[in-house]
Amino acid sequence: MYIPSSTYRIQTSSEFPLKKIESILNYLDTLGVSTIYSAPFFQASAGSTHGYDVVNPHQIGEGIGTEETMVAIAKELKSRNMSWLQDIVPNHMAFSVQNPWMKSVLELGSHSPYYSFFDIDWIREDDELYGKVMMPFLGSSPEEVLSHHELTLAYDEEGFYFKYYDNKFPLSAPSYYTLLDRQVESLRNQKASEEIVGRFLQVLATLEKWSTDEIPEHPAESWEQVKKDLFQLNADSKAVGKMIQQVLDETNRDLTTLKKLLAQQNFQLTYWKDTESRINYRRFFTVNDLICLNIQEPEVFQKYHRYIKELVDRGLVQGLRVDHIDGLFDPTQYLEQLRELVGPEVYLVVEKILEEKEKIPAKWPIQGTSGYEFLALVSQLFTQRKEKEKLAELYESVASDLPSYKDLVFQNKMFILLNRMNGELDNLMSLLKKLDIVPYQDTAEEDEKMRQALAHLLAAFPVYRVYSNQYPFSDPDMAIIGKAFTQAEKKAPSLSSYFQRLREIFNGVADRDEQQNENRLYFVMRCQQFTGPLAAKGVEDTTFYEYNLLISHNEVGDTPTVMGIKADVFHERAVSRPPHSINTTATHDTKRGEDARLRINFLSEIPEEWESHYQRWKDMNQVFLTEQAGKFWPDENDEYFLYQTLIGTYPLHITPEQDNYQERLMDYMVKAVREAKRNTSWSNPNEAYEKAVTTFVEKILNHAPFIEALTPFVTKVAEKASVYSLGQILLKVTLPGIPDVYQGTEFWDLSMVDPDNRRPVNYELRMNMLEDLRRQIKSDSLSLVKKLREDLINPALKLFTLHLCLQARRQRHEFFLEADYQPIRLEGEYSRNVIAFRRQYQDQQILVVVPRHVGDLPVEDGQFPLGEKAWGDTRLVLQENEAGTWTNIFTKEEVDLSKQNHISQILKEFFIAFLIKS
Repeated sequence: MYIPSSTYRIQTSSEFPLKKIESILNYLDTLGVSTIYSAPFFQASAGSTHGYDVVNPHQIGEGIGTEETMVAIAKELKSRNMSWLQDIVPNHMAFSVQNPWMKSVLELGSHSPYYSFFDIDWIREDDELYGKVMMPFLGSSPEEVLSHHELTLAYDEEGFYFKYYDNKFPLSAPSYYTLLDRQVESLRNQKASEEIVGRFLQVLATLEKWSTDEIPEHPAESWEQVKKDLFQLNADSKAVGKMIQQVLDETNRDLTTLKKLLAQQNFQLTYWKDTESRINYRRFFTVNDLICLNIQEPEVFQKYHRYIKELVDRGLVQGLRVDHIDGLFDPTQYLEQLRELVGPEVYLVVEKILEEKEKIPAKWPIQGTSGYEFLALVSQLFTQRKEKEKLAELYESVASDLPSYKDLVFQNKMFILLNRMNGELDNLMSLLKKLDIVPYQDTAEEDEKMRQALAHLLAAFPVYRVYSNQYPFSDPDMAIIGKAFTQAEKKAPSLSSYFQRLREIFNGVADRDEQQNENRLYFVMRCQQFTGPLAAKGVEDTTFYEYNLLISHNEVGDTPTVMGIKADVFHERAVSRPPHSINTTATHDTKRGEDARLRINFLSEIPEEWESHYQRWKDMNQVFLTEQAGKFWPDENDEYFLYQTLIGTYPLHITPEQDNYQERLMDYMVKAVREAKRNTSWSNPNEAYEKAVTTFVEKILNHAPFIEALTPFVTKVAEKASVYSLGQILLKVTLPGIPDVYQGTEFWDLSMVDPDNRRPVNYELRMNMLEDLRRQIKSDSLSLVKKLREDLINPALKLFTLHLCLQARRQRHEFFLEADYQPIRLEGEYSRNVIAFRRQYQDQQILVVVPRHVGDLPVEDGQFPLGEKAWGDTRLVLQENEAGTWTNIFTKEEVDLSKQNHISQILKEFFIAFLIKS
């Protein structure tokens, strides 16, 4: 198995295609990267910037590149001893006619070879959706759309379809006969030749079979052929063209005919908001245009992964990252199948959000996760625990109306379930009754109480989901289920008898009745496909924008109420990390940039100063608030969120990527307040509130007194947080795990949430700076270090650190895969302000020293945080084999730890230390 030394995440798309990746391979190799970690590069929806809306998993996207380019890249990577890690998306595809599988389903219904590929409930009690898939893509009700003539019948080389602005909805095969059955006479009236009429009659005869269910032996091929024949007739004969146009005109003029034609389709067009209350397909989270697959079915699994296997077998891809593993019906079975398919030598990681203390199932045949839990671990390390109460008091004065975080999470998950995923909840209730696995009186009152009990249980899950796929359930899963029931019953004690019935299903113990066992297990596993989306939407996409104690911890994998960790806890989690799991600090999904996060973390070290500035800014900018019905907009909670965002993202060192900051911040704040769902939302935008927010942002960023007050404070915070950024790099590279660099984060990463964190990267700027740094490192590394530390906001400081760390890691690849981890004890006045550890494999050793909580240090400007004045008598307590001479990779100096074990000596010239035993 090729285990990466490090990965570099690239948002591969038509804007950054394979040719551009090819052009930066030399730069990445020089930087120290071993593996390209690509976003999905398969054919996706037109204009996709992320690739998770795959329409064809059997080819590279047309705008992204060709196999020829991919082969050339693979050859180049191999020559550099590099590899390719590919992101794949087995949970869902684009719900679009651009997706040929979906187009086939819409046209052929149950006769399509892909009919069972998608997670659709075709057999509904709801007559309107019986035998149809809901297509919620209209901007208003179907009646309004039709009355405004926004939906019309059209025709092109792909066949007949309903046109709705840029959307195309193909007609079902039987409805073609309805349209064309009586058109022979029309053709003759158009003076069509007998040859054309004869060809048309042959087409019509085939269409008649589709209308009477006399389906040809090879339905898909036959259907494509008859459409092709019809279009060829259209091209060969003006009479046929006129006849088809006449059919279109007559149908579009008559709403009754149009409605009857709509009723014949394999889909039901609806208003997009209808999915908040009813739905008959599983979607990705609450995204209507991403439809989920039945990847648990062998045929679907094999068909979907055919090209992925080919890429692996041809040596074009050496690793796979599985997106949204928690959405699958049976993640364990899937990973076992995937491992069997691609073989034992392929590096496999999964996107998995682990809550605090949660572990990935030991039996999963993977190398680890995509690393959100690592991000949280490092962020907590650089947060001051002892000042939590002061920050909490300040935030209580800002948002006194908010419930506790735990209650807010539950409240928001219930809101999402009842107001955005109500259809999914109804579907689970229908399944519960259909499976007949619980004592049940089919009355409206009984229905509602059981529904409420199920809703409370789903919202109470403390993690994304459990993974047991057979009886008895594992002990960890039963512990999680037990916590969920305890929380649910606490929230709704009046439903205790209904919870007890549900416990009989979730008890994880087999019954004598095999059919009952099968049904109960199916229901539990089906429920788990919705607890994850519920957590994502209720917590990450709602609570994380509403609960603003310290927003740097409002991050995937982190816990906003946990404020800092002790050194011994950090070491325990570090040593228990899977050695081949990814260590990430920024992704395309993170809420803010890796360095913005650490800036905001620094507020935990200076709560009084932060409060003073906040109150001053609040008073200064009060004049820019918008008064509305006795309230001031933005409200104080959103204003508090904004000021923290400014501290994290305000650019001090301007690069081309920092252009348009005001516009970017305004767009971000609109997204943030919509996600919070307090004053506006995506579903029900409050344009007046959003205008008040963007106006406020514009006014304060152009208010000289505020900028004069903001800039020195942000500068102070940024300078101190820059030391944490360097420490974050060093920990990412040297702790157990595989370091990952998100595109462009070689420079300070002050980005906001997507799409802001997916902006183009200026690689020419980075290449030139890296070459300049390499020349200076070769000439005199110590002099370069002294120069770089004079400007703590210069991106060269971060690039220098990252480059040397990645190179040292790559040169010792086997060492880092095998080395053990040993915390090093510290003594002295500031021993709690340093993290130190040693890693050893055979006769090789490295030693790492990283400062934290530097706000505690008694240092003057220009001495931060170096030398004896900063660190006093703080020292490493070393074992005999840890003494001796070590080389500092940054300064190239030698350090004799038997004589120079004080932190002031180790961090004399640079802020962090990566020492290699000589």
